[in-house]
Amino acid sequence: MIALSLTIFYALYAAGYCFPNDLNVFHYKLLNLPSWIALTALILSLALLYETAMSRTLAELETADARLQREKDFSDSAIASLPGNFYVFDEQGRFVQWNQNFEQVSEYLPEEISRMHPLEFFRGQDRDAIEQGIQEAFTKGWATMEACLVTRSGTVIPYLFSGRRVVIDGRLHVVGMGIDITDRKRAKAAARESRHRAVRQRNAAAALAVDKAIASGDVPQPYAR
Repeated sequence: MIALSLTIFYALYAAGYCFPNDLNVFHYKLLNLPSWIALTALILSLALLYETAMSRTLAELETADARLQREKDFSDSAIASLPGNFYVFDEQGRFVQWNQNFEQVSEYLPEEISRMHPLEFFRGQDRDAIEQGIQEAFTKGWATMEACLVTRSGTVIPYLFSGRRVVIDGRLHVVGMGIDITDRKRAKAAARESRHRAVRQRNAAAALAVDKAIASGDVPQPYAR
């Protein structure tokens, strides 16, 4: 642009104009033309640079949003596929996340769970045990306990609960899961009953053998009943 201004200047000088007396308004405008062209070019360049930067920024934001959405979808799918009741609650006992299995088992709607405290799903001694377990999870960082979850309809289901302390957005939370141990409880009860039945059968067989021995006279009288 400076070269263009100098070219116009020398062209006017070669044409016989004397500076600055012979120059009129038109000539000054002609000399100022390169400056206006330069200014216009600068503005257009800045506008183009701004547009390019904004387009790149928007593209990067869209890419980041898409990546975050994919990560969220993956996290939601992983949580939904968990076999037990997944839950996250804060120090005030407010649920901030849970899986669909928790809704189905507890028989409560999502908007109801969001307003409930974890202790509201338990009764009696189990409620006390859960309260102690929550305190332990927040203070020690980890806790496990067995307790019976009470559904909306009153069904009592034995569960093994676990919880770990985590920090989310600068606040303490407990992330945990509950596993239905109904089958395990039944298996233990069946095994215990089987052992008791075996003991009773052995005792009955031993008593019958003693009675037969006494009846046949093979047992001395002091041992007779």
